[in-house]
Amino acid sequence: MSLSSSWRQLSLDYSTFWGGSTLDFVIQDRPAKTSEVFQVDAVSIVIVTPAPAATLLYGAPGGVPAADTRLGMSPNPLRSDAQLGFATAREGRVSVGIFDLEGRRVRRLLDEALEPAGAHSLRFDGRADGGAPLRDGVYFYQIRSADGPRTGRFVIMK
Repeated sequence: MSLSSSWRQLSLDYSTFWGGSTLDFVIQDRPAKTSEVFQVDAVSIVIVTPAPAATLLYGAPGGVPAADTRLGMSPNPLRSDAQLGFATAREGRVSVGIFDLEGRRVRRLLDEALEPAGAHSLRFDGRADGGAPLRDGVYFYQIRSADGPRTGRFVIMK
């Protein structure tokens, strides 16, 4: 049996907000046909320690997000407008892009803008760079800053 040369990347972001949290996961395959083969490659787990400036986004004691704070894309799923909330620990250049499942950048929200450290929020209207509405589906955002790259996932449902 040979593997197909085509593959799809699956990304999962999961955050815990309490110290001492653990995350256990299992990768399972439920093939539609007995001839299908599922291969797992390049699994990575990244432990991210909140940067000091990120505390601006965590209003309650113990690191629990404040009720009015939105980290990531909100609302998710989005139907029209949304806000992408994030924090940076250091001043520096920030780029933010929206990508489809194939990894193509479909929208540039911020391009190498010099931003101060702290909390940031960007408006996203569900449209591509050319102004056309994006189709329903799963998309990713990528934030590149002096703190390093961060990604997240969101859904558009109209």
